[in-house]
Amino acid sequence: MKKRYCAIALTAMSSIMLLSGCSKQINLETALANSQNIKSYAYDLNVSVNHSNPNKDKETKDVSPASALLKDGKLALDFNGQVKDTGDRVKLSSNIKVISPEDVLKDPIPIYIDSAKKGFDFNLFVGVPAPLKTALGDSFKKISTVYVSSKDLSDFIKETQGEDAYKKFQESANKDNSNDQVSKDMLKVFNDYINKNKDKVEKFQKIEKLSASENGTYTITLSKDDLKAIASNYLNNPEYFKNFKDTMNKSSEISSVKDGTSAETDELKADDAKTMIDKVNKSLDEYKEFSVVTTFTIKDKLIYETDVKITTNQDDDVLTIDIDNKISDVNKIDDIKMPDKDATSTLNIMKLYNQMSPATSRTTNRGNAPFDVDDGQDANVSIDDSGNIQIK
Repeated sequence: MKKRYCAIALTAMSSIMLLSGCSKQINLETALANSQNIKSYAYDLNVSVNHSNPNKDKETKDVSPASALLKDGKLALDFNGQVKDTGDRVKLSSNIKVISPEDVLKDPIPIYIDSAKKGFDFNLFVGVPAPLKTALGDSFKKISTVYVSSKDLSDFIKETQGEDAYKKFQESANKDNSNDQVSKDMLKVFNDYINKNKDKVEKFQKIEKLSASENGTYTITLSKDDLKAIASNYLNNPEYFKNFKDTMNKSSEISSVKDGTSAETDELKADDAKTMIDKVNKSLDEYKEFSVVTTFTIKDKLIYETDVKITTNQDDDVLTIDIDNKISDVNKIDDIKMPDKDATSTLNIMKLYNQMSPATSRTTNRGNAPFDVDDGQDANVSIDDSGNIQIK
């Protein structure tokens, strides 16, 4: 009888737990994997930077690079747009707004990218902000968008560096992209480390009134020592290290063709795993504090919000970077329409550069040259005595 009552009691308790949603909590790795399969979404990405050094003399001319970029130690960027995966290509739109104390750029800057997943094939459109239009003068009054494509860049290399350099560039740029595999390798190392150190670095919290089996927030806190360990685990894996080196080799090949130099990349790709690990450790040891706190908000087994806060402290020079990204309209976006590259308001920036560059055009520093403004009409491009571009 006792066994019978125990069986009934256990069955009843199990039923209550299932009905109340007290089943196993959603796994972060599962949510990350599910999110990789999203085909379209809208996003709102905010990046804020705060920099302070209470011990630095404000009158000194020795200003750090971070201080030079920030006004009163603060800056924020907001990226708001959509992403659409069409299978072999990815389309992205974004309105970028710079939020600073002086509010220099009040209006968002639109950006559109249509890029192939494999090979060197893209189209990029960037809106011209009002302050830049004003600085460039009346010649840019009717230009609202500048445009560049992979074909234009390839043609530029062909014209300026010759057929051999062009072929080498095409071969390097169109190799199978190993960056995807490198990202997968890094994610695998990250997940393995988190799983092995859950009690120390991971915290799960339920979302009120929602089932923990599909919803919740994970907060991952990584210290300097954690970051060293993750880097070591990744670089010490022979397969992952080979994929990383292959990517560096490709980057070096492309860089050397584009600008004739690849010294930094060559130096990095020449290092073995131990040397790279030593460099990572040495770099991190220069900081009194270096922490990364990441919060993932999961809904319906997908990650809808990611917040990353990076804090560094080097000799009381404190820099905090907060990256917060929210997505919505998951798999509900049919298409993202690119601007018209042939519109009279669109300026092909590579054509302009080719015409203005003495190495690739008939222009001189004070000369005129015909220039196509994508409407089939020729325009005169010149530089006046003040160095301003003039398009007539």
